[in-house]
Amino acid sequence: MVHASAEATLRPSALPRTGKLWETFSGCKLTNFGANLSGDSLTYLVGPRWTAAPLKRWEPYAQVLVGGRTLTHEEIDPAEKAQIEAAAAQEGRQLSFPDHYLYARQTEITGFAVFGERGSGCKADLSDRDPCCRRWV
Repeated sequence: MVHASAEATLRPSALPRTGKLWETFSGCKLTNFGANLSGDSLTYLVGPRWTAAPLKRWEPYAQVLVGGRTLTHEEIDPAEKAQIEAAAAQEGRQLSFPDHYLYARQTEITGFAVFGERGSGCKADLSDRDPCCRRWV
């Protein structure tokens, strides 16, 4: 189950003959694994996007993005955490970030990702004046 998610698409930069180079990053925190378990997912893609008739209201486009996806899973050992908390308390300190790795185990897997899409979109700068576009944006 997705608990929280975020996505960002960076400004396109010029790419000869194909139009624009798109970069996108998206991720989310995965929950409901059970007690002391959590995880997250991160997808990162880059590639060209081609658009036709850039001066018209409707823009057909096609894009092919390639990159990767990383899934991370973390398991916390509550008994180990309690021992480390007790030892830190005896030293007069609280648990800190480096202590986390003493009682938590992380596993991570990364794989190749590819995304292709074609479609048509309404130009945003015309949507305020055109009720047809406003319905689709």
